[in-house]
Amino acid sequence: MEVSILASIVRGEALHNDEMPMIAGLYLNRLKKGILLQADPTVIFAHQDFTIRRVLNRHLNIDNPYNTYRYKGLPPGPINMPPIVAIDAVLNPAQHNYIYMCAKDDFSGYHAFAETVAEHQINARKFQKALDERNIKK
Repeated sequence: MEVSILASIVRGEALHNDEMPMIAGLYLNRLKKGILLQADPTVIFAHQDFTIRRVLNRHLNIDNPYNTYRYKGLPPGPINMPPIVAIDAVLNPAQHNYIYMCAKDDFSGYHAFAETVAEHQINARKFQKALDERNIKK
């Protein structure tokens, strides 16, 4: 069950199959360190509003066990039906020290990964600027 839950989150984050092992490794690193997963797809699921394109601070306040910004560990169940490639990624994750990721500002669907908060903040500012430039508000 835990594999399918994490695989569903990986599926929710990844637009490209080849990035799934990196994302799985990141979430496994967070789980091992006891860090909140802070997975945007779980927040969207908690709201049951699949039109959300930009998760904002106001979205993070929902009191729902699927809100991984608020509740530690895995949510109570999968947020989607994960494909085999996502399950394989969880069972065979990339080995690295990343604990942060942010969508790349080139809108390629790939992520910029980081080991430190400082690196992550640089990546996040770039992506937020790109969203603002495209007038993506919600």
